[in-house]
Amino acid sequence: MPGYDSIGSLAPILLCVLRFGQGIGLGGEWGGAALLATENAPAGKRGWFGMFPQLGPSIGFLASNGLFFALAVSLSDEQFRNWGLRVPFLVNAVLVALGL
Repeated sequence: MPGYDSIGSLAPILLCVLRFGQGIGLGGEWGGAALLATENAPAGKRGWFGMFPQLGPSIGFLASNGLFFALAVSLSDEQFRNWGLRVPFLVNAVLVALGL
């Protein structure tokens, strides 16, 4: 996504719109995932299986923020801006491939 230097005030607005769309997508998938998990759970394990759809986004948000924090602390500002900022997105690509 282009930064503030290239498209000005549209950059943060576009980022907010995209994050809003991501939240809508997550909300749309959550209900179906919870239903599918609990309906197919073995007897006596519905609560255990039903917790995973709720737990997934939280773990993902914590892991991504943790990785960004670790990179920001361990790299210099120049390294972080040049290549460190892209590491979480590359890790995400691996996770998407595994999910598919």
